[in-house]
Amino acid sequence: MSRVIPNEARARQEIASDPSASVFVSANAGSGKTHVLVQRVIRLLLDGVSPERILCITFTKAAAANMAERVFTTLGHWVKLDDDALSDAIRATGVKTVGPSLLAQARKLFACALETPGGLKVQTIHALCTRLLQQFPFEANVPARFSVLDDRDQAELMQRASLDVLLRAAAAPESDAGRALAFAMTSAADVTFRDVVQEACMSRDRLMAWV
Repeated sequence: MSRVIPNEARARQEIASDPSASVFVSANAGSGKTHVLVQRVIRLLLDGVSPERILCITFTKAAAANMAERVFTTLGHWVKLDDDALSDAIRATGVKTVGPSLLAQARKLFACALETPGGLKVQTIHALCTRLLQQFPFEANVPARFSVLDDRDQAELMQRASLDVLLRAAAAPESDAGRALAFAMTSAADVTFRDVVQEACMSRDRLMAWV
């Protein structure tokens, strides 16, 4: 059974999806925020905006993938519709006037989006920031052509570094590292020792500032 959207909600969604309006949408989970964003992107494309000039930012990779998938699914579906059905679909996005030229343009959007170098830019905040840093490494004071470690690579490097430090500390118990190891082992009663080491590494800047 499909969910019926109240007319008032549809009217508000049409206003929010209008590319000519600057809007802020606040709504509960599952209330259609992603739907509004997808409609806004589609209406931008219908207005003739090039796909490479559209940028959508989300918090998670899953949300970015979901949004891009919805856009492509809608545009791909439009290619198969006849004129009447396509006109109804376009009007459902909030567009009031649909003519032959708009129908022809709507059928080209799927191929246009697919052929855009890099595709539609639907990415996370982290991905956007990484891209900006890679484009302006000198201004950001970061190494050129740097790469961002994923969780698996980070965990592997952390494990190798921790093992190296622990082996050196265990081999010289009277050294600074050896005494630190002994103290850390006695202080890790309620949590695992690995968690203690990882927390110390992640808080390195604060610890060094305090020392």
